[in-house]
Parts: sequence; C-alpha cells; structure tokens
Amino acid sequence: MQINKLKNLSPVFIGGANGFTGRFICKELKKNNVEFLANLRPGTNPEWMIRNNVNYVYSNLNDPESLTKAIKNCNSFINASSLAFGVTPIIIDACKETNIKRVIFISTTSIFTSLNVNSKKIRKIAEDDIKNSELDWTILRPTMIFGSIGDRNMIRLIKWINKFPIIPIFGNGNYLQQPVNVRDVAWASFNVLLNSSTIKESFNLSGAKAYSFNEIIDFTSMALRKKIFKFHISLFFSLSIFKFFETLKIKLPIKSEQLKRINENKNFSYAKALRYFNYQPLDFYESIKKEVEEYKQLINQFYK
Repeated sequence: MQINKLKNLSPVFIGGANGFTGRFICKELKKNNVEFLANLRPGTNPEWMIRNNVNYVYSNLNDPESLTKAIKNCNSFINASSLAFGVTPIIIDACKETNIKRVIFISTTSIFTSLNVNSKKIRKIAEDDIKNSELDWTILRPTMIFGSIGDRNMIRLIKWINKFPIIPIFGNGNYLQQPVNVRDVAWASFNVLLNSSTIKESFNLSGAKAYSFNEIIDFTSMALRKKIFKFHISLFFSLSIFKFFETLKIKLPIKSEQLKRINENKNFSYAKALRYFNYQPLDFYESIKKEVEEYKQLINQFYK
C-alpha cells in the first residue's frame, strides 16, 4: 500500500532543500527510497547535493515561471522554505498550473506569539492562503528547531557555554521552551505525505517535553561537562538599555524583540500529531548531547 502511495506522489519537489531543515528532509526521503527533486536558488553551490547523491534543479521560488517549469514533472511538493518570504501564493499557483495536489508546508509555532511582530502577520496570511487553496495541504508548525551544528539556535548556546563560565539571562529564565529535533521534523514531513488523514490539517511539532530556559542551559552545560553561572538581569532594565541603543542605531547581538520572545512561554502540545500519525519526538537531553558531540568533533578536526 505504501509503495503504491509513493508511486503516486513521486517525484516529490523539495522547496528550501538546501536549508537546515530541507537537507534533513532530503536525507529522510533518501532513507525511505523516495524519488525527489531538490530545489536550489540560482547561484547556490550544489556541493552538498552532489556529495549526498541528491538530484537537484535550480529555480527561484519567487519567480512563477521559473518554479512552474521546475515542478512540471513532480507529483507532490514539500516546502521547507520560510512562509515569511512571501512565496506561498506563487507556490500555490504553480502547483495548480502543474496539477500538483499534495503539498506539505512547514510553518512555525511562532505565529502564536503574543508580540505584534511583522513576521507573525505574514505567516498567518500565508497559512490562510494555504487553507483557502484547493490543494491537498498539510501544515506543520515546528517549535525552535535544533539537533545538529548547522542549526541557528542551540549551537549558539553551546558555543557560549563552551567558551565562557558565565551566561547572562534577561529575565528570570523560567519561561518554557520545547525545542524540536530537526530529525523529528523531517520524519513528520515524510509521514504526513503518505497519510491521507492529515490532508487539510495543521499540526504543532514540539519536543518530547517542555523545559524552562534555566533548565535548557543546565542540560546543555551537563552535555558539555562545563560549570556555568547563570547571571539574571532584570527584563525591564534590559529592555530599557536595548531600546536606548536601538534608538541610537547601535547594533547589538540581539534585539529587544528577541528579549521579549525569550520571556514568553513557547510550549506546545503535539497530541494531535501523535493521534494522527504517531509522532513521538526525541528527548531533548539525548538530542543536545549528540549535538555537543558533533560540535566537539568539529573542534578536534580543526585543531588536527
């Protein structure tokens, strides 16, 4: 039965294939012997695709003509590129033009933030466009994605703790986070593709358990075998300082908006995903230990 489904859905077109999540989706499809075509932006170095024996094509997701030409021989579409880039209407139209029905869109749980940020509005409009389309869509909303040194999230914390014995925390550090391993996102992308019950449904993809930011730091320092002192700074004071520098157009490593986002709960239930396609995410501590091991191997290779 699964073989027949794969035949009907293949080849699968992967938008955003060269991004962090996109590469893991490519690996997941290869592992399951799925025929697919990875999309690269014009001018992108194809080294990773060649090294991993991945078929690829150059097209611009923002260019309707380019995208329509690239996907004309595909039967389904997984979009791992950000919905905040405004590509959603173009993808929808291109899929209609080429008679592609089955489409997986990777969004984010950040659309539920209480903050009035522009990216939230863009992503919500994109999701509405998807839901109003005639496609057989599924929306996946990961929390903060991590799990390998190529991520843009936990690797920063790993590098800091590895270098410095003190870490500043803006606020009390008690707000919850529930990071998701990139491998879980890739696994879900493949499995919902085959599962017709997920059509016209949205799913939050989070880690196995929620932890406070303080606990996230503790687990990461344990994985690194480093002692770390957490230095808490008043959020009100921090925001005042950051906003002052921002009015002077002085760039800081993080923005005041990011400070606010750190100080809101980001825990999300994956119960619906468990019910529909048996989604059972990896443990955070085991995942962060593996990312730390990968990071240490990279450092050791550098100094050889």
